[in-house]
Amino acid sequence: MKYYETLIVSNSELAGLLVEQLQPFAEDQSVIQEQLGDPDNLEAKAMLPDIAVKFWFSQDKDSPNFRAAINKIVSDVGCSPAEFTLLDSIDWTTEWRKNYQPIPVGDSFIIMPPWGDNPEPNRTPIFIDPGIAFGTGQHETTRLCIGQLEKQLQPGMRLLDIGAGSAILSIAAKHLGAEQITAVEIDADALGSAEENLKLNQISSGIDLIQGSLKKVQGQTWDLVVANILAVILIELIQYEGLLKTVKRGGRIIFSGIIDQQQRMFIESIDQTKYEIEEIAAEGEWICITVRRL
Repeated sequence: MKYYETLIVSNSELAGLLVEQLQPFAEDQSVIQEQLGDPDNLEAKAMLPDIAVKFWFSQDKDSPNFRAAINKIVSDVGCSPAEFTLLDSIDWTTEWRKNYQPIPVGDSFIIMPPWGDNPEPNRTPIFIDPGIAFGTGQHETTRLCIGQLEKQLQPGMRLLDIGAGSAILSIAAKHLGAEQITAVEIDADALGSAEENLKLNQISSGIDLIQGSLKKVQGQTWDLVVANILAVILIELIQYEGLLKTVKRGGRIIFSGIIDQQQRMFIESIDQTKYEIEEIAAEGEWICITVRRL
């Protein structure tokens, strides 16, 4: 059977939304993201900021209405129309996997799909099923958060992961020695992805997955908190749901999901008589802010 490859060019901020909304059109709901540019060129500008969002569907599904439904989503998100290319007979189940290669992250981890061998045995693998895009390690904010976890997390700490998605940060924290992790995620599909990823990483205890908002855990405090969510949502959680109060005195909160233009607005939402801005890390247009409770 022949398949169509569907390509949409997006920016990194919109790509995740596109992936989620286009999954029903894709074979096995598998939608991938691929950064444009030349990955073999080590010059700083070789990789482009644009993201190619791709998926495949069988030729027998093709119709004007099918394509129109896809492009309605693409248009609503704010991207140019999709490109459809009919391919020679391929095994799409292996074709889309070619885009997922192991990703070294931080000093000690390598994020891997659940197939293939670890090319860097000195790094600890985190296995993530990329078929569902709730945090596959390809995004700058995930890498920034893992880098901060390596710096801030001490063995035996209790950690709160807000907006846990695929549970990638919780899994990293478990490997770093966190004693107990509470992972809160409002999206039921994302929580299902997290459950599968815990199984892939052979984690059966120490991470409690909770479906719901921050209100589900209000009144409790943790040694370390990580929140990788869009800045506007982070500010709402700070202002109206007491996010800053979830960390113990002397503890730290790692915030990401913030683009550089939002840095000032985000910092202004924090009471700096009670919380200290300890570190600001950046990758591309994305930043990660670590705050210590005084």
